[in-house]
Amino acid sequence: MELFDLSPVRASEWIRELRDLRPDWMVWDSVGRRYLATTAFLRTLSRREEARAEEAFASYLALTRIPSLHVNGQQGMHVFPDFNVPEAIVFASLRRAIRDTAPVVLTYRSMKHPEAHQRTIEPHNLVRAGRRWHVRGYCRQNQDFRDFALGRIVGVRLTDDAATHNHKDDAAWSTQVEVLLVPHPLLTPKQEEVVRFENFSNTSSRRQTCRAALVAYLIQDVRAAADPERQRPPDYQIAVANIEELRPWLFPT
Repeated sequence: MELFDLSPVRASEWIRELRDLRPDWMVWDSVGRRYLATTAFLRTLSRREEARAEEAFASYLALTRIPSLHVNGQQGMHVFPDFNVPEAIVFASLRRAIRDTAPVVLTYRSMKHPEAHQRTIEPHNLVRAGRRWHVRGYCRQNQDFRDFALGRIVGVRLTDDAATHNHKDDAAWSTQVEVLLVPHPLLTPKQEEVVRFENFSNTSSRRQTCRAALVAYLIQDVRAAADPERQRPPDYQIAVANIEELRPWLFPT
């Protein structure tokens, strides 16, 4: 209401008009007594982001004095579909819990426990790692900090309990680590040149700092070999040179 300088009555009228026009864009949250955006609405935002990306691409072409780029009559192709758009009610409920430092009960499925089961967590951050969204928080059942993929959450129930852990208690979240990325040692010298040119601005390596809790996602996202003897080119063109320093923070194998 403050953003558009609306009275409560006029704001309610706007919501009612939008609900009548696009009933699939919002859902009533009986706990918070408010309307929340649905996945259908979030998909429209994704399309708008694509449009903005196309505008940015056109600006880049203009700056490089290339008027347009046509491939078989098209200006390009989007090859990264978003498979993991989280449910709006899940995302909003977790954001509220983080804001209010409140625990939540998740109905969750995992590869280890594929049947829907409940976990009580104290969430402190939402993270997008690669193509997936995760919520990080303290799991009361496991008594440690863990990540939970939003795409695997069946439901979220807010609680009236008080959280007893926060991000300051999460050692992996608070710790900053440095990842040393280098060309894969099994590449030829000429292939190394290509990798350095493409990924390291023609330098010999790249040092990337990130939270220890996220280092495994970083290595996974850049497709860097943690075990160069087993993970070989051409599937892996980059390797982690300081993997032993990072091993305490990696996914268990």
